[in-house]
Formats: sequence, structure tokens, C-alpha cells
Amino acid sequence: MLSIAVVAYNFELSCKAIKILAKNDANSKPKIIYKDKIIMNDNTRYQAFPTYNHARDCWIDQIILVDDFRWHVYDQQYELIDWLKLRLYCTSNVPEEFQIQRYEW
Repeated sequence: MLSIAVVAYNFELSCKAIKILAKNDANSKPKIIYKDKIIMNDNTRYQAFPTYNHARDCWIDQIILVDDFRWHVYDQQYELIDWLKLRLYCTSNVPEEFQIQRYEW
């Protein structure tokens, strides 16, 4: 089971992005869909976090940063990204080169 944090420019875009990523996942189909979280049939979890406080008790295997070509996500969500990176480096089972991915839309 993978736990994937999806971070976009704001929380609403993160919620839209998890739906797109789950739809495009070729390995599994959505099993449970919430506004800010999708659990797939293979138990992979895509989750969006409104603030870093909501990520405090979560473990993360991978971060997917979602933005357009300007990549303002780093400016707007730096606290959340830094907090998720800390969680990621402590708990991830994913090889380091795949822990942080960028998805441009």
C-alpha cells in the first residue's frame, strides 16, 4: 500500500488533481472516493492536505507536486511541502529518485 500526498497551488486544485491521478492510474481503479482522499482497489491512497497541520499524523511514501508551467506551488505551499518531505524521508518505502514527482497540467 502506497500513501501519496498530492500538493497543488491550493487545496481545491489538489483535490481536483487526486481525481485526475486516480483516473489515470493504469494499475488500479478507485474503491473509495472522498473530497480530499481516494483509496484505490490495491489500497494505494492519494491524499490532499489543506495545511501542514493536517499531515502531522500521516505517513507518506511519495509526494506528487502538481502545477502549471510556472511552478508557483513551491511559493504557495512551502510549509506543507517541507512538512511532507520530513514525513517522507522518515517513512517512505519508495526509492529516493521516485519520492518526489512533478506533474504539470
